[in-house]
Amino acid sequence: MSNFFKYNKLNLYKEGLNKFINIQINQENKWNKSKKNLTTELTDIEYIIGILFLTEMNRNCKNNGISIHGYYITSALINLFNNIKKKLLNGKKISSESIVLIFNNISTNIEYLNSRVDTSNPIRKKINENLSNLILEISPLINEIIYYKKEHSLKINNDNILDEIICNNSGLCNKNCYNCWVDEILTKFIYILLIIAKFMGTGNSKEPNLYKLAEYYANIIFIYLKLENIDEKQQYKDEYYKNLYTNYQDYKSKLIYSNLELDINSDTIDEIIAFLDNIIIKKFLEKNNKNL
Repeated sequence: MSNFFKYNKLNLYKEGLNKFINIQINQENKWNKSKKNLTTELTDIEYIIGILFLTEMNRNCKNNGISIHGYYITSALINLFNNIKKKLLNGKKISSESIVLIFNNISTNIEYLNSRVDTSNPIRKKINENLSNLILEISPLINEIIYYKKEHSLKINNDNILDEIICNNSGLCNKNCYNCWVDEILTKFIYILLIIAKFMGTGNSKEPNLYKLAEYYANIIFIYLKLENIDEKQQYKDEYYKNLYTNYQDYKSKLIYSNLELDINSDTIDEIIAFLDNIIIKKFLEKNNKNL
């Protein structure tokens, strides 16, 4: 059962997403009877990914007087994140279909925008003219996410308990590697999400501040996934959880401060952070069996 019931805006976004996805699946099922209902497979974190995109896109669109939805792109980003999560947790390959869906649904969402926004709108013109720039911005990052392999030289920093625990003596990373998860995959994915959201409301395909913001979100999502899927057989020191907790508080503070500094905070972003905070703190208390 979802934990969204406490959060009004998250619930509203989730209902809208489910409605859109189910309509799309019903249409596809006319041709493909074996098509599964994606909403039955989604977890809270997948919805959070979709809601984050919709929130950022809606804010950018509102600032420029554009009234459209971003559900086509959202469903593709959720699908890609689901593939990424399976890659991180289980070592599965990211499906080619999930990549094709990203580019296809960006185009579909732009077609939808063109049907809703007057041809004289300068932002519509900018979006259509600059689509190639967006593709050039995100394609290398998607390629890096797909083909990144969890292997690198072993560099143990005794001051960093995360590195000390997650890498083995052969120099190969296991599925818990912080650097692989955050730097090489999650940050790049969240940046892709944020820059597409920016593009769909402004036509701009570059924003340096968004990469740092993506890093903050990626660290929080890493900790969320880590706590949700940690191997119970693995014996971790108390110091490990304390370090993980310290990192979480640090990146949460950075995220909140940056959102305020960039003037991009909103009630929905507050609910996203509050939701993740509630789950993460609860997990820390369960794992440590004591107050932090």
